[in-house]
Amino acid sequence: MNDSTTSRAFLGLTDKELAYLVVRIGIGTNLFFHGVVRLPKLQGFVQGMEKTFADSLLPGFLISPMAHAIPVVELIVGLMLLLGAKTKAALLATATLMLMLITGCCFIENWGPINSQMVILALASLLIAHSHLNRFALTKDTPR
Repeated sequence: MNDSTTSRAFLGLTDKELAYLVVRIGIGTNLFFHGVVRLPKLQGFVQGMEKTFADSLLPGFLISPMAHAIPVVELIVGLMLLLGAKTKAALLATATLMLMLITGCCFIENWGPINSQMVILALASLLIAHSHLNRFALTKDTPR
């Protein structure tokens, strides 16, 4: 069955459009609340990151600015995804953030979080590739 003949039973969305919405909201929720819980304790987060990366090959002058930026980016990008505002830009920011986090984990040989970061990276990439399914959104991305 193609999208034109699929029933639109929930919110007037096809099954594929609904799946897109669910994944977009899931990623948005994850990022948004990462930012929400980190911002009130930002200084402790920054100090923890500085300590964690102190003996790594990552240049020290990058650690504090990145640690300050990560929770803000998570909060803003997460909110954009939750609302469906500038979705492609938010997904590209998500992919960029995941690539940066993966790189950071590699610098300190912390392989554990990379699996979940790779999943988010893959999902963000899939959502970008299927952005035509993003019908339930605050703003519509203009097609190329």
